[in-house]
Amino acid sequence: MVRKLNMVALLSVIIFFFCLETVFGFKALDGNIEINGYYKNDSAIRLSDGQSDLHGEDTYGLAGTAEGWEAGDYYLCRNTLQIEVAWDLQKNLNMYGIWRGYYDASLDINRDFKQNMIDADSERAIDDYEKDTELRELYVNIFPGNWNFRIGKQQIVWGESDGFRMADIINPLDYSWHYFFPSWEDIRIPLWGADIIYAIPSEHQVSVELVCLPGAFNTGFQPNKLAPSGANWSSGFLNQYFHDALDAGTSLWTDLGMLPSGMHLKDLLPGLVGAHGRTGAIQYFQDSMEKSVPENSIRNCELGMRLNAMLGNWDVSIFDFYSRNDNPTFRKDWLTRLQSSTSSRDELFEYVWLNKLGATFNVYNNATKAVFRGECVYTLDEPFFPKNPFTIDLSTGLFDCTTYESDTFSYMLGFDRPTTIPLLNRYRTFFISGQIFQKYILDYDNNMTTMDMSNDDIQTLFTLLVNTGYKQDTILPQVFMMYDASGEGWIQPQVEYVYGDFWRFGIGANILMSNDKKQAYFGGMRDNDDVYAWAKFAW
Repeated sequence: MVRKLNMVALLSVIIFFFCLETVFGFKALDGNIEINGYYKNDSAIRLSDGQSDLHGEDTYGLAGTAEGWEAGDYYLCRNTLQIEVAWDLQKNLNMYGIWRGYYDASLDINRDFKQNMIDADSERAIDDYEKDTELRELYVNIFPGNWNFRIGKQQIVWGESDGFRMADIINPLDYSWHYFFPSWEDIRIPLWGADIIYAIPSEHQVSVELVCLPGAFNTGFQPNKLAPSGANWSSGFLNQYFHDALDAGTSLWTDLGMLPSGMHLKDLLPGLVGAHGRTGAIQYFQDSMEKSVPENSIRNCELGMRLNAMLGNWDVSIFDFYSRNDNPTFRKDWLTRLQSSTSSRDELFEYVWLNKLGATFNVYNNATKAVFRGECVYTLDEPFFPKNPFTIDLSTGLFDCTTYESDTFSYMLGFDRPTTIPLLNRYRTFFISGQIFQKYILDYDNNMTTMDMSNDDIQTLFTLLVNTGYKQDTILPQVFMMYDASGEGWIQPQVEYVYGDFWRFGIGANILMSNDKKQAYFGGMRDNDDVYAWAKFAW
């Protein structure tokens, strides 16, 4: 541990002295190559004890023997080094790449953290959670005439919303180290593919965009990435889901005479998981999600199309994206597979194909001095988890997990407005941004549940963002607030200090609220309040 901490300290000292120089990011080959980057430390401390039945030892043994988290635990010390290279090869040809490496020292600083993950049976995931290096992005831009070809590993961003994603549906997300609180740019998972745009010469600035993600390269299809069981942001949803599912399954099996009176399915689950050499059920299921990811193949090719135009002051677009769902669903025969002796026993989930159609707009209104924006998405046959996955086909006597699908419709309406409040800031305006999100499950069934919304057929969210600048924008306070009409919420105040041209320091907090631990976004995380800080040197 000491050696690793010394390495981190040495790197920090080198960068500190390096920042005393007058020139950073440099250019070469007559200015055709430009190299930039940053070093950043993200740290966080818990403000409350974790829910023992969700994040630690519990009567169902879902998290193995993990003891959970306590207030004051230093659970995040992530050190990131990112190098960005832009190379202008010719007039209409350039290349861009990002290399990123990270090391989270919290596992060495707080040994209980690592032990908690080991006790939760996620020891196999520790190395990737603790440190990694990757060629994060690598693509070429070719833009002859009205064409723009971007080919390679990249992020493709659609949509108008902030804080929560709706039309930004192409790249999956990494929820593993600080949930979805970091900027989307930092936690999107780049994918190999082609993004092709053709600008049609017209007064309305019409453009047609085609997206192709072949699914046949080294990244292949990538789902959302969850934190390992026992980690601070391990999925409270999965743990709570299986608590409830085991209760529902026990009731059903007892009624059918398949369980002796007084026996519980939780008494069988350790044996089923233990047959695979595992002790933590949640991590076993998460590993199964990973093993259920389809192999790299052109058959996993995902396709999208977007049409964009300016209609007067209105910037509008319509799109269609056909892809696999980034979240898994149970296979109908998952329980049969679990008891199998073949390799299929570890592939309990599937990532079904979805078709999402939508539209976006933004427009400036001179009367209100505000930008109004919106987006909507219609999803065909979106899959949902069954509340009870332990169902049985009575006609055959075989395990048969009922699966649920429904079309869904989501929309967002928002505004952005710079507003002068002289009493609070005489020299700078306040940027105020508000949004309303709604999602409708059009064929709702009381036996379904979701990973991204509460157990209702309608979800309504409100968000508000306010920020400003003081001392010539060297002090930047901000607050972001979210409220779900079902009763959960999130408040994120923070302030950043800008020192010179290269340094940024900040501190903030995440205050999570939920009146029901079953609620999707923060129910299982409601005791994960934290204070976080960062120091960033960018050149």
